[in-house]
Amino acid sequence: MKDSLDIQLNSQLLARSAAYALFSNLVSSPHEGHILFKDIQTVILVIQKDLPFQIDFDSMTQETKAISKKEWQKLVRSYSGLFEVGNDGPPIPIRESAHPSLTFKREEVTRYYEYFGYEINENSQWESDHLAIELEFLHFLCQGEMTSGDALSFQLAQKDFIERHINLWVSSIIYRLKKQIAHPYWSSIFATLDDFLQLDLKWLNTNLDEVKEAI
Repeated sequence: MKDSLDIQLNSQLLARSAAYALFSNLVSSPHEGHILFKDIQTVILVIQKDLPFQIDFDSMTQETKAISKKEWQKLVRSYSGLFEVGNDGPPIPIRESAHPSLTFKREEVTRYYEYFGYEINENSQWESDHLAIELEFLHFLCQGEMTSGDALSFQLAQKDFIERHINLWVSSIIYRLKKQIAHPYWSSIFATLDDFLQLDLKWLNTNLDEVKEAI
């Protein structure tokens, strides 16, 4: 019984980890090795099969599959105009420190990374608070939970990091996207990411309560 439960928990962790890796890729700049999954539906079906909660990926899947070579160039320009450039900064900052409505402390994010041994590529050090990197860190924490022997610390870190550094930020991005003429691809990505974060946070809270009761 214990072995089957461990297998289920590991499968759920792998699915959550893969989902964070997918979202990290999808919100990264198309200029920097962005991968547009041609068979994203297959990728998502594999993830959905083992997630500990149900989530609708249909909108994101359809928008991603609809991107053609011609649309790809529009997507690149759309990303730059929304998230990277602007006379007074980008309309929608994709870096946490650039967001005027958030209380951001770079040293706090750095401490998270250093404590759990998460290393950023040297060329990306200047953007350690980019949303794609912070989502990749959550992917890293899920992986660490499976192998560290201290699952509770890694779960607590996931919950804390989402609440302190990603939750309100993604909600704000969605709010700002509605005020912009944004490519529907980006709207679907961030709306699905927000849904995933809320469901994952709810699952983490429930799971952590059960773990604490068992200790």
